[in-house]
Amino acid sequence: MKPPDDEYSLRYSWSEGSIPPPHHYEYDILFDSTGNGSVAMIPDYPGQDVPCWTEPFAVAPDAARDLLALMVSEGLLTRKWRAVPHPPVGGSHAWLTVTAAGRQ
Repeated sequence: MKPPDDEYSLRYSWSEGSIPPPHHYEYDILFDSTGNGSVAMIPDYPGQDVPCWTEPFAVAPDAARDLLALMVSEGLLTRKWRAVPHPPVGGSHAWLTVTAAGRQ
């Protein structure tokens, strides 16, 4: 499956396991088919007084198309994925959300 308009977006998130501050941290990487993205890092458990550092980035349009081609060739957009309702307790965990051709 290849999206007809080659538009897609993705979000990769990672969170450290259950450990005390200041060792816990989390980050998100957002990216889309235009080549624009951002990395956001939270240096603790999220909260009202906890900063979130965000850095934008851009990659060449060819690299963004290459990433889509890789996702298509590896079956990422056609495989039936099973959601895990709750990550394992205690350990770090990561997840990826890709939106393409109107599907997530």
